[in-house]
Amino acid sequence: MTSKRRASVELEVPFHDVDSLSVVWHGNYYKYMAQARTALMRAHQLDNDAFRDHQTAILMVETRCHHSRPLRYADRFTAEAWFKSIDDQRITVSYAIKKDGARVARGRTVLVTVDRHGSLTPIADWIKERAGCL
Repeated sequence: MTSKRRASVELEVPFHDVDSLSVVWHGNYYKYMAQARTALMRAHQLDNDAFRDHQTAILMVETRCHHSRPLRYADRFTAEAWFKSIDDQRITVSYAIKKDGARVARGRTVLVTVDRHGSLTPIADWIKERAGCL
């Protein structure tokens, strides 16, 4: 599902993502959020090629994840991402991971842009425009 500022991916918990109790290891939730964020960025033409074309890179500087209930081996679930805010210095993306319509985790990442030398740069207007924030 993709709307103007949201994207989601349908996933299934693979065997290699769980521990000996068949519960998803907590770090894998970031992988699921990354898959949703990739869908969001692609839906807004903000993939790696776009940043490379503008001689800019995007870096993650903060991550958070709050777990409400566990996912287990073979569970089918949805990972959703949306632009929470974009200002001159950072892009904040929020996430919801849901199974059967109930939230099992929520998260947030903060992204910044840097030039080809690695120096922090303001979030460019072309990024805000593509994300629907300008």
